Amino acid sequence: MTDLERTIAQRQAEIARIASEFPERGVEFVQIQFPDLTGLLRTKYAPFKASASGESLNAILYNVSHADGAPVGDVVFDAPICSLENGYGSIQALIDPGSAVIHGWRPDTASVMLNSFENDGSACALDLRACLEACEARAHALGYQARFAFEYEFGIFHYDEALIGAGRFAELRPYGHSFTNYDMLRAPHYEDLIQEYLRRMTSIGAPAASFVSEYGHGMYEFALKPLPALAAADAAVRAKQHMKELCLERGLIATFMTRFQSVGGESASGLHIHQCLLDSESGANAFYDPVEPVSPVARQYAAGLLKAMRDTHLVFRPTMNAYRRMDRNAWSPEEVYWGIENRVAPLRAINRPAADACRIEHRCAGSDANPYLCVIAMLGAGLKGIEERWEPGELVSGESLSAQQSMPLPRRFEESIELFEDAALAQEIFGEPLWRQYLLSRRNELEAYRAWQDAHITDFEYARYFLGV
Repeated sequence: MTDLERTIAQRQAEIARIASEFPERGVEFVQIQFPDLTGLLRTKYAPFKASASGESLNAILYNVSHADGAPVGDVVFDAPICSLENGYGSIQALIDPGSAVIHGWRPDTASVMLNSFENDGSACALDLRACLEACEARAHALGYQARFAFEYEFGIFHYDEALIGAGRFAELRPYGHSFTNYDMLRAPHYEDLIQEYLRRMTSIGAPAASFVSEYGHGMYEFALKPLPALAAADAAVRAKQHMKELCLERGLIATFMTRFQSVGGESASGLHIHQCLLDSESGANAFYDPVEPVSPVARQYAAGLLKAMRDTHLVFRPTMNAYRRMDRNAWSPEEVYWGIENRVAPLRAINRPAADACRIEHRCAGSDANPYLCVIAMLGAGLKGIEERWEPGELVSGESLSAQQSMPLPRRFEESIELFEDAALAQEIFGEPLWRQYLLSRRNELEAYRAWQDAHITDFEYARYFLGV
Protein backbone atom coordinates (compact mmCIF):
# COMPACT_ATOMS: atom_id res chain seq x y z
CA MET A 1 0.00 0.00 0.00
CA THR A 2 1.41 3.41 -0.96
CA ASP A 3 1.46 6.46 1.31
CA LEU A 4 -1.36 7.98 -0.74
CA GLU A 5 -3.50 4.84 -0.52
CA ARG A 6 -2.91 4.62 3.22
CA THR A 7 -3.84 8.29 3.72
CA ILE A 8 -6.98 7.91 1.60
CA ALA A 9 -8.03 4.98 3.80
CA GLN A 10 -7.40 7.02 6.96
CA ARG A 11 -9.30 10.09 5.72
CA GLN A 12 -12.09 8.48 3.72
CA ALA A 13 -14.76 8.61 6.42
CA GLU A 14 -14.06 12.25 7.33
CA ILE A 15 -13.99 13.31 3.68
CA ALA A 16 -17.34 11.58 3.15
CA ARG A 17 -18.72 13.38 6.20
CA ILE A 18 -17.85 16.89 4.98
CA ALA A 19 -18.93 15.96 1.43
CA SER A 20 -22.39 15.34 2.86
CA GLU A 21 -22.55 17.87 5.70
CA PHE A 22 -21.16 21.02 4.08
CA PRO A 23 -23.73 21.22 1.23
CA GLU A 24 -26.49 20.65 3.80
CA ARG A 25 -25.16 23.73 5.62
CA GLY A 26 -25.37 25.80 2.43
CA VAL A 27 -21.82 25.48 1.11
CA GLU A 28 -21.69 25.91 -2.68
CA PHE A 29 -18.02 26.74 -3.30
CA VAL A 30 -14.62 25.64 -2.03
CA GLN A 31 -11.17 27.21 -1.94
CA ILE A 32 -8.63 24.40 -2.30
CA GLN A 33 -5.50 25.78 -0.65
CA PHE A 34 -1.82 24.91 -0.91
CA PRO A 35 0.92 26.74 1.05
CA ASP A 36 3.99 27.44 -1.06
CA LEU A 37 7.60 28.04 0.04
CA THR A 38 7.14 31.81 0.11
CA GLY A 39 4.42 31.41 2.75
CA LEU A 40 1.46 32.30 0.53
CA LEU A 41 -1.70 30.26 0.05
CA ARG A 42 -2.06 29.25 -3.58
CA THR A 43 -5.78 28.71 -4.10
CA LYS A 44 -8.05 27.01 -6.62
CA TYR A 45 -11.70 28.12 -6.48
CA ALA A 46 -14.31 25.55 -7.48
CA PRO A 47 -17.90 24.41 -6.96
CA PHE A 48 -17.90 22.53 -3.67
CA LYS A 49 -16.40 19.07 -3.81
CA ALA A 50 -14.63 16.79 -1.35
CA SER A 51 -12.98 13.96 -3.23
CA ALA A 52 -11.45 10.95 -1.47
CA SER A 53 -9.71 9.85 -4.66
CA GLY A 54 -7.24 12.73 -4.71
CA GLU A 55 -6.43 15.79 -6.80
CA SER A 56 -3.87 16.74 -9.41
CA LEU A 57 -1.39 19.38 -8.17
CA ASN A 58 0.81 21.46 -10.43
CA ALA A 59 4.27 20.74 -8.99
CA ILE A 60 5.49 24.12 -10.23
CA LEU A 61 3.87 25.61 -7.11
CA TYR A 62 6.90 24.35 -5.19
CA ASN A 63 9.13 26.45 -7.46
CA VAL A 64 7.41 29.83 -7.56
CA SER A 65 9.12 33.15 -6.90
CA HIS A 66 7.80 36.02 -4.80
CA ALA A 67 5.24 38.19 -6.65
CA ASP A 68 5.44 35.80 -9.61
CA GLY A 69 8.87 37.11 -10.49
CA ALA A 70 8.34 40.86 -10.37
CA PRO A 71 10.28 42.91 -11.33
CA VAL A 72 12.76 40.72 -13.25
CA GLY A 73 10.43 38.00 -14.59
CA ASP A 74 11.79 34.94 -12.74
CA VAL A 75 8.35 33.37 -12.37
CA VAL A 76 9.74 29.96 -11.36
CA PHE A 77 13.09 28.32 -10.73
CA ASP A 78 14.10 24.81 -11.77
CA ALA A 79 14.41 22.12 -9.10
CA PRO A 80 14.31 18.31 -9.07
CA ILE A 81 10.57 18.17 -8.40
CA CYS A 82 9.69 20.34 -11.38
CA SER A 83 11.89 21.54 -14.22
CA LEU A 84 12.28 21.88 -17.97
CA GLU A 85 13.97 18.47 -17.92
CA ASN A 86 10.89 16.68 -16.54
CA GLY A 87 8.37 18.82 -18.42
CA TYR A 88 6.97 20.78 -15.46
CA GLY A 89 4.51 17.98 -14.71
CA SER A 90 1.90 17.55 -12.01
CA ILE A 91 2.00 15.40 -8.90
CA GLN A 92 -0.84 14.08 -6.73
CA ALA A 93 -2.61 15.63 -3.76
CA LEU A 94 -5.33 14.84 -1.24
CA ILE A 95 -7.45 17.19 0.83
CA ASP A 96 -7.00 17.16 4.60
CA PRO A 97 -10.54 17.09 6.03
CA GLY A 98 -9.20 18.24 9.39
CA SER A 99 -8.35 21.58 7.77
CA ALA A 100 -11.81 22.11 6.22
CA VAL A 101 -13.64 25.21 7.47
CA ILE A 102 -16.74 27.17 6.48
CA HIS A 103 -16.22 30.93 6.15
CA GLY A 104 -18.60 32.55 8.63
CA TRP A 105 -18.66 35.83 6.68
CA ARG A 106 -19.41 33.97 3.45
CA PRO A 107 -21.28 30.84 4.54
CA ASP A 108 -21.66 29.52 1.00
CA THR A 109 -17.87 29.06 0.85
CA ALA A 110 -15.49 26.61 2.53
CA SER A 111 -11.74 26.17 2.33
CA VAL A 112 -9.55 23.09 2.73
CA MET A 113 -5.79 22.42 2.67
CA LEU A 114 -3.95 19.88 0.53
CA ASN A 115 -1.20 17.35 1.20
CA SER A 116 0.97 16.32 -1.74
CA PHE A 117 2.25 12.96 -2.99
CA GLU A 118 4.61 11.84 -5.73
CA ASN A 119 3.11 10.13 -8.76
CA ASP A 120 4.19 6.73 -7.43
CA GLY A 121 2.01 7.38 -4.36
CA SER A 122 4.87 8.08 -1.95
CA ALA A 123 4.65 11.09 0.36
CA CYS A 124 6.15 14.25 -1.12
CA ALA A 125 9.20 15.23 0.95
CA LEU A 126 8.54 18.92 0.20
CA ASP A 127 5.05 18.93 1.71
CA LEU A 128 5.33 21.58 4.42
CA ARG A 129 2.22 20.42 6.26
CA ALA A 130 3.37 16.78 6.29
CA CYS A 131 6.87 17.77 7.47
CA LEU A 132 5.34 19.76 10.32
CA GLU A 133 3.03 16.86 11.17
CA ALA A 134 6.12 14.65 11.46
CA CYS A 135 7.62 17.13 13.94
CA GLU A 136 4.44 16.92 16.01
CA ALA A 137 4.67 13.11 16.00
CA ARG A 138 8.24 13.38 17.25
CA ALA A 139 7.06 15.58 20.12
CA HIS A 140 4.33 13.08 20.98
CA ALA A 141 6.92 10.28 21.07
CA LEU A 142 8.82 12.28 23.69
CA GLY A 143 5.62 12.76 25.71
CA TYR A 144 4.74 16.33 24.69
CA GLN A 145 2.17 18.30 22.75
CA ALA A 146 3.46 21.47 21.10
CA ARG A 147 1.55 24.76 21.17
CA PHE A 148 2.34 27.79 19.00
CA ALA A 149 0.84 31.27 18.65
CA PHE A 150 1.74 33.84 15.98
CA GLU A 151 1.87 37.61 16.46
CA TYR A 152 2.05 39.58 13.17
CA GLU A 153 2.99 43.21 12.60
CA PHE A 154 1.95 44.55 9.18
CA GLY A 155 0.94 47.63 7.23
CA ILE A 156 -2.40 48.91 5.93
CA PHE A 157 -2.65 51.54 3.17
CA HIS A 158 -5.43 53.07 1.09
CA TYR A 159 -5.82 51.17 -2.17
CA ASP A 160 -4.71 53.16 -5.23
CA GLU A 161 -4.76 51.11 -8.42
CA ALA A 162 -2.72 53.61 -10.43
CA LEU A 163 0.11 53.77 -7.90
CA ILE A 164 0.10 50.01 -7.37
CA GLY A 165 0.08 49.33 -11.11
CA ALA A 166 3.05 51.65 -11.56
CA GLY A 167 4.95 50.00 -8.70
CA ARG A 168 4.94 53.26 -6.70
CA PHE A 169 4.15 51.54 -3.40
CA ALA A 170 6.10 54.06 -1.31
CA GLU A 171 3.58 56.74 -2.31
CA LEU A 172 0.53 54.89 -0.99
CA ARG A 173 -1.30 56.74 1.82
CA PRO A 174 -1.16 54.98 5.21
CA TYR A 175 -4.43 53.99 6.84
CA GLY A 176 -4.64 56.22 9.91
CA HIS A 177 -3.36 59.68 10.78
CA SER A 178 -0.96 58.88 13.64
CA PHE A 179 1.76 56.42 14.59
CA THR A 180 0.68 55.94 18.20
CA ASN A 181 0.63 52.48 19.78
CA TYR A 182 -2.68 51.07 21.02
CA ASP A 183 -4.67 53.95 19.52
CA MET A 184 -8.39 53.30 18.96
CA LEU A 185 -8.86 56.70 17.29
CA ARG A 186 -6.26 56.31 14.55
CA ALA A 187 -8.58 55.96 11.55
CA PRO A 188 -12.27 56.15 10.57
CA HIS A 189 -14.11 52.83 10.91
CA TYR A 190 -11.05 51.27 12.59
CA GLU A 191 -13.14 49.52 15.27
CA ASP A 192 -15.46 48.10 12.61
CA LEU A 193 -12.45 46.68 10.76
CA ILE A 194 -11.12 45.05 13.94
CA GLN A 195 -14.46 43.52 14.91
CA GLU A 196 -15.08 42.08 11.47
CA TYR A 197 -11.60 40.55 11.37
CA LEU A 198 -12.00 38.99 14.81
CA ARG A 199 -15.37 37.51 13.79
CA ARG A 200 -13.92 36.04 10.60
CA MET A 201 -10.97 34.39 12.30
CA THR A 202 -13.17 32.92 15.03
CA SER A 203 -15.54 31.49 12.42
CA ILE A 204 -12.74 29.39 10.87
CA GLY A 205 -11.36 28.11 14.17
CA ALA A 206 -8.30 30.37 14.17
CA PRO A 207 -9.28 32.98 16.78
CA ALA A 208 -7.28 36.14 17.32
CA ALA A 209 -6.36 37.14 20.86
CA SER A 210 -5.95 40.86 20.11
CA PHE A 211 -5.61 43.56 17.47
CA VAL A 212 -3.76 46.86 18.07
CA SER A 213 -2.22 49.79 16.26
CA GLU A 214 1.58 49.60 16.25
CA TYR A 215 4.30 52.22 16.29
CA GLY A 216 4.46 53.59 12.76
CA HIS A 217 2.21 55.19 10.17
CA GLY A 218 -0.06 52.47 8.78
CA MET A 219 1.36 49.88 11.21
CA TYR A 220 -0.90 47.36 12.97
CA GLU A 221 -0.61 44.05 14.78
CA PHE A 222 -2.78 41.03 15.43
CA ALA A 223 -2.01 38.09 17.71
CA LEU A 224 -3.51 34.64 17.25
CA LYS A 225 -4.44 32.31 20.11
CA PRO A 226 -2.26 29.23 20.72
CA LEU A 227 -3.00 26.06 18.77
CA PRO A 228 -1.25 22.73 18.08
CA ALA A 229 1.74 23.18 15.77
CA LEU A 230 0.19 22.31 12.39
CA ALA A 231 -3.11 24.02 13.19
CA ALA A 232 -1.18 27.14 14.29
CA ALA A 233 0.74 27.34 10.99
CA ASP A 234 -2.48 26.80 9.01
CA ALA A 235 -4.10 29.57 11.05
CA ALA A 236 -1.16 31.90 10.39
CA VAL A 237 -1.28 31.65 6.59
CA ARG A 238 -5.06 31.98 6.64
CA ALA A 239 -4.84 34.98 8.96
CA LYS A 240 -2.64 36.82 6.47
CA GLN A 241 -4.86 35.82 3.54
CA HIS A 242 -8.07 36.94 5.21
CA MET A 243 -6.58 40.22 6.45
CA LYS A 244 -5.57 41.05 2.88
CA GLU A 245 -9.01 40.01 1.66
CA LEU A 246 -10.87 42.14 4.22
CA CYS A 247 -8.73 45.18 3.46
CA LEU A 248 -9.38 44.91 -0.28
CA GLU A 249 -13.12 44.75 0.39
CA ARG A 250 -12.84 48.10 2.20
CA GLY A 251 -10.72 50.01 -0.29
CA LEU A 252 -7.50 49.25 1.59
CA ILE A 253 -4.46 47.09 0.98
CA ALA A 254 -2.43 45.16 3.56
CA THR A 255 1.28 44.37 3.28
CA PHE A 256 3.43 41.93 5.24
CA MET A 257 6.64 43.28 3.69
CA THR A 258 9.14 43.44 6.56
CA ARG A 259 10.27 47.06 6.13
CA PHE A 260 8.21 49.41 4.00
CA GLN A 261 9.35 52.55 5.90
CA SER A 262 12.67 54.33 5.65
CA VAL A 263 15.52 52.58 7.45
CA GLY A 264 16.16 54.15 10.83
CA GLY A 265 12.65 55.55 11.08
CA GLU A 266 9.55 53.86 12.39
CA SER A 267 9.57 50.22 13.47
CA ALA A 268 9.35 47.45 10.88
CA SER A 269 7.06 44.41 10.68
CA GLY A 270 8.08 41.50 12.87
CA LEU A 271 6.62 38.05 13.44
CA HIS A 272 6.87 36.95 17.07
CA ILE A 273 6.20 33.26 17.65
CA HIS A 274 5.17 32.04 21.10
CA GLN A 275 5.61 28.37 21.96
CA CYS A 276 5.49 25.84 24.76
CA LEU A 277 5.21 22.10 25.32
CA LEU A 278 2.41 20.46 27.28
CA ASP A 279 2.78 17.13 29.06
CA SER A 280 0.81 14.66 26.94
CA GLU A 281 -0.62 12.82 29.94
CA SER A 282 -1.44 15.61 32.40
CA GLY A 283 -1.82 18.54 30.01
CA ALA A 284 0.40 20.61 32.33
CA ASN A 285 2.76 23.21 30.90
CA ALA A 286 6.13 21.46 30.70
CA PHE A 287 7.96 24.82 30.61
CA TYR A 288 6.73 25.91 34.05
CA ASP A 289 8.76 25.50 37.22
CA PRO A 290 7.45 26.71 40.62
CA VAL A 291 10.96 27.64 41.82
CA GLU A 292 13.22 28.33 38.83
CA PRO A 293 12.48 30.88 36.10
CA VAL A 294 11.63 28.00 33.72
CA SER A 295 11.77 24.19 33.86
CA PRO A 296 14.72 21.99 32.82
CA VAL A 297 12.67 20.96 29.75
CA ALA A 298 12.28 24.61 28.77
CA ARG A 299 16.00 25.19 29.22
CA GLN A 300 16.87 22.25 26.98
CA TYR A 301 14.31 23.35 24.39
CA ALA A 302 15.71 26.89 24.46
CA ALA A 303 19.24 25.50 24.09
CA GLY A 304 18.14 23.79 20.86
CA LEU A 305 16.67 27.04 19.55
CA LEU A 306 19.83 28.95 20.39
CA LYS A 307 22.17 26.36 18.89
CA ALA A 308 20.24 26.29 15.60
CA MET A 309 19.57 30.03 15.39
CA ARG A 310 22.44 31.04 13.14
CA ASP A 311 22.17 27.92 10.97
CA THR A 312 18.42 28.45 10.38
CA HIS A 313 18.48 32.25 10.30
CA LEU A 314 17.59 32.17 6.60
CA VAL A 315 14.14 30.78 7.45
CA PHE A 316 13.32 33.65 9.80
CA ARG A 317 14.75 36.39 7.61
CA PRO A 318 14.15 34.99 4.12
CA THR A 319 14.37 38.06 1.85
CA MET A 320 16.71 40.94 1.03
CA ASN A 321 14.22 43.29 2.67
CA ALA A 322 14.17 41.35 5.96
CA TYR A 323 17.70 42.50 6.83
CA ARG A 324 16.61 46.14 6.80
CA ARG A 325 14.69 45.37 10.00
CA MET A 326 17.65 44.22 12.12
CA ASP A 327 18.00 46.74 14.96
CA ARG A 328 18.25 45.74 18.61
CA ASN A 329 17.20 49.25 19.64
CA ALA A 330 13.89 48.61 17.85
CA TRP A 331 13.63 45.17 19.53
CA SER A 332 14.66 43.28 16.40
CA PRO A 333 17.44 40.92 17.57
CA GLU A 334 20.97 41.02 16.23
CA GLU A 335 22.64 38.36 18.42
CA VAL A 336 22.09 34.87 19.85
CA TYR A 337 21.10 34.76 23.53
CA TRP A 338 18.03 34.60 25.75
CA GLY A 339 16.49 36.32 28.74
CA ILE A 340 13.46 36.53 31.01
CA GLU A 341 11.07 39.21 29.73
CA ASN A 342 13.82 40.53 27.45
CA ARG A 343 12.51 41.97 24.18
CA VAL A 344 16.02 42.77 22.96
CA ALA A 345 16.98 39.08 22.94
CA PRO A 346 15.89 36.74 20.14
CA LEU A 347 14.44 34.37 22.76
CA ARG A 348 12.22 35.94 25.41
CA ALA A 349 11.26 33.59 28.22
CA ILE A 350 7.90 34.46 29.79
CA ASN A 351 6.93 32.95 33.13
CA ARG A 352 3.96 35.02 34.32
CA PRO A 353 1.22 35.72 35.23
CA ALA A 354 0.49 32.00 35.77
CA ALA A 355 1.78 28.51 35.01
CA ASP A 356 -0.30 28.13 31.86
CA ALA A 357 1.23 31.35 30.45
CA CYS A 358 4.82 30.07 30.70
CA ARG A 359 6.34 30.05 27.20
CA ILE A 360 9.22 31.07 24.96
CA GLU A 361 8.82 33.83 22.39
CA HIS A 362 11.05 33.65 19.31
CA ARG A 363 11.53 37.25 18.09
CA CYS A 364 13.82 36.94 15.04
CA ALA A 365 11.32 36.50 12.22
CA GLY A 366 9.93 39.23 10.03
CA SER A 367 6.34 39.11 8.86
CA ASP A 368 7.58 37.85 5.47
CA ALA A 369 8.67 34.49 6.96
CA ASN A 370 6.92 31.21 6.09
CA PRO A 371 5.13 30.04 9.29
CA TYR A 372 5.44 26.33 8.43
CA LEU A 373 9.20 26.56 7.94
CA CYS A 374 9.54 28.62 11.12
CA VAL A 375 7.70 26.03 13.22
CA ILE A 376 9.65 23.14 11.68
CA ALA A 377 12.90 24.98 12.44
CA MET A 378 11.93 25.80 16.04
CA LEU A 379 10.22 22.56 17.02
CA GLY A 380 12.89 20.45 15.33
CA ALA A 381 15.70 22.31 17.10
CA GLY A 382 13.89 22.47 20.46
CA LEU A 383 13.16 18.75 20.50
CA LYS A 384 16.77 17.96 19.59
CA GLY A 385 17.83 20.08 22.56
CA ILE A 386 15.61 17.94 24.81
CA GLU A 387 16.82 14.68 23.27
CA GLU A 388 20.49 15.68 23.62
CA ARG A 389 19.96 17.41 27.00
CA TRP A 390 21.65 20.59 25.80
CA GLU A 391 22.05 23.50 28.19
CA PRO A 392 21.65 27.16 27.19
CA GLY A 393 23.76 30.04 28.43
CA GLU A 394 22.70 32.28 31.26
CA LEU A 395 19.52 34.32 31.10
CA VAL A 396 20.39 37.93 30.21
CA SER A 397 18.32 40.87 31.43
CA GLY A 398 19.32 43.37 28.71
CA GLU A 399 21.51 43.50 25.64
CA SER A 400 24.40 41.04 25.70
CA LEU A 401 27.82 42.45 24.87
CA SER A 402 29.34 38.96 24.85
CA ALA A 403 26.74 37.82 22.30
CA GLN A 404 27.46 40.85 20.13
CA GLN A 405 31.11 39.85 20.05
CA SER A 406 30.86 36.05 19.78
CA MET A 407 27.42 35.13 18.38
CA PRO A 408 26.11 37.81 16.04
CA LEU A 409 23.32 36.86 13.66
CA PRO A 410 24.06 37.25 9.95
CA ARG A 411 23.37 40.80 8.77
CA ARG A 412 23.34 39.96 5.07
CA PHE A 413 21.04 37.70 3.07
CA GLU A 414 24.04 36.13 1.34
CA GLU A 415 25.62 35.16 4.66
CA SER A 416 22.43 33.48 5.87
CA ILE A 417 22.29 31.46 2.65
CA GLU A 418 25.89 30.34 3.14
CA LEU A 419 25.28 29.32 6.76
CA PHE A 420 22.13 27.39 5.85
CA GLU A 421 23.95 25.60 3.03
CA ASP A 422 26.86 24.55 5.25
CA ALA A 423 24.78 23.57 8.30
CA ALA A 424 24.41 19.86 8.98
CA LEU A 425 21.92 20.75 11.74
CA ALA A 426 19.66 22.62 9.30
CA GLN A 427 19.74 19.69 6.88
CA GLU A 428 18.87 17.29 9.73
CA ILE A 429 15.95 19.43 10.94
CA PHE A 430 14.35 19.90 7.52
CA GLY A 431 15.42 16.70 5.80
CA GLU A 432 17.64 16.81 2.72
CA PRO A 433 14.89 17.32 0.06
CA LEU A 434 13.17 20.25 1.78
CA TRP A 435 16.50 21.76 2.87
CA ARG A 436 17.73 21.58 -0.73
CA GLN A 437 14.51 22.99 -2.21
CA TYR A 438 14.47 25.94 0.18
CA LEU A 439 18.14 26.62 -0.50
CA LEU A 440 17.42 26.69 -4.25
CA SER A 441 14.52 29.09 -3.68
CA ARG A 442 16.68 31.52 -1.67
CA ARG A 443 19.53 31.36 -4.17
CA ASN A 444 17.01 32.22 -6.84
CA GLU A 445 15.85 35.18 -4.72
CA LEU A 446 19.41 36.46 -4.42
CA GLU A 447 20.06 36.00 -8.15
CA ALA A 448 16.88 37.93 -8.97
CA TYR A 449 18.02 40.85 -6.82
CA ARG A 450 21.48 40.86 -8.39
CA ALA A 451 19.96 40.75 -11.88
CA TRP A 452 17.86 43.79 -11.04
CA GLN A 453 20.90 45.62 -9.65
CA ASP A 454 22.93 44.83 -12.77
CA ALA A 455 20.20 46.31 -14.98
CA HIS A 456 19.85 49.63 -13.10
CA ILE A 457 22.03 52.63 -12.36
CA THR A 458 21.18 53.47 -8.75
CA ASP A 459 20.56 56.85 -7.11
CA PHE A 460 23.76 56.23 -5.12
CA GLU A 461 25.79 56.08 -8.32
CA TYR A 462 24.25 59.27 -9.76
CA ALA A 463 24.71 61.22 -6.52
CA ARG A 464 28.26 60.03 -5.98
CA TYR A 465 29.74 59.94 -9.47
CA PHE A 466 27.78 62.21 -11.88
CA LEU A 467 29.67 65.30 -10.65
CA GLY A 468 32.13 63.61 -8.32
CA VAL A 469 34.46 61.89 -10.74
